[in-house]
Amino acid sequence: VINLKLLLMSDLGVKIAFFIIIGLLILQNLIVFKIQYQMTLFSLLIIYIGSFKSVELLIWEKISKTDFSSGKEAIETVGVKEASKFPIVGSAFLFGLYLAIKYFGKVIVNWLLLVFFVVSGIESVKELINTYATEGIKKSLDELDQKKYLKGVKVLGYELEFSQYTIVCFGISLFIGILYVITHHFTTNNVIGVLFCVFAIQNLFLGSFKIGAGLLAGLFFYDIFWVFGTDVMVTVAKNIDGPIKLLFPKTLPVLSNEDLSLLGLGDIVIPGVFISLCLWFDFMNYFDFDTKERKFEKVKQGWDKAPKPYFWACMVGYLVAILVTIIVMMVFDHGQPALLYLVPGCIGSVLLCGFMRKEVSEIWNYNET
Repeated sequence: VINLKLLLMSDLGVKIAFFIIIGLLILQNLIVFKIQYQMTLFSLLIIYIGSFKSVELLIWEKISKTDFSSGKEAIETVGVKEASKFPIVGSAFLFGLYLAIKYFGKVIVNWLLLVFFVVSGIESVKELINTYATEGIKKSLDELDQKKYLKGVKVLGYELEFSQYTIVCFGISLFIGILYVITHHFTTNNVIGVLFCVFAIQNLFLGSFKIGAGLLAGLFFYDIFWVFGTDVMVTVAKNIDGPIKLLFPKTLPVLSNEDLSLLGLGDIVIPGVFISLCLWFDFMNYFDFDTKERKFEKVKQGWDKAPKPYFWACMVGYLVAILVTIIVMMVFDHGQPALLYLVPGCIGSVLLCGFMRKEVSEIWNYNET
């Protein structure tokens, strides 16, 4: 008998989520199913995968100090200063794209964005391989990962070191990018978008609930301003052919962009990072720091079976909010700033969960910085 609770909280759950995404990518080309189903399934599965992969890194840092120091990089969290810059940097980037499209044309912009996504896709490909590879394959890949090039070489403060394993993953990511350039198909767009979202959620860490709530609040107003206050957001979304959004076919075959609905990657990544923070909090509540058990595998096995109330509460809040976004979009037949609904949904669901568990103070004051 399969333990459903364990299934939803373990590595098996992550593997199944990846398989479902692959199935959805194929199914999108065969049948037309409702946009609300496509958007909710893709976004929830991506957030689920990214959040659990993020907590794996947390376990390495908090628990397996010996193993961690031998091969993992220290986790750096987003602080108040960095979070306060997000809406400003995001606005500058968005307006920069708008001006670039207007004065240089969308072709150059699309190429630059594609290069960015191909490079960022390297780590996502690594995680995908590590998730499904057998122990024998993992051992071979570990050997490739030990063969380094450009050790100690830095440019502008950034290390250029890479391994043979990185070259393999770059080759796969580059192949997907070339396939997208040749076909410009919504499936290749979505493959790149999914890989980027998982990578971003897994590797972007918020320092506290206050910082997370502040970040969401700032981007809440950012989204409203650029969608309702100007034509910038809509212009960029319509002119960028690069994989900055997930695409969902409304009819088959897809003959033009009018046959597609879209969801910006930021509407998955930003709430996703906040949801992964909730999973972090669940883990910190679960783990007994007085225990002598510091082995990664044993701690992770116990964690897989532990309850995760704040994570699931926030997932439900996201689900309700994304459905409301879709309904409003369909009723008014106009693009909506998704964060207008996602931000209250995520923050509100966590606070409600904290209120019901009488832990509002604990989660509000939780600090990882």
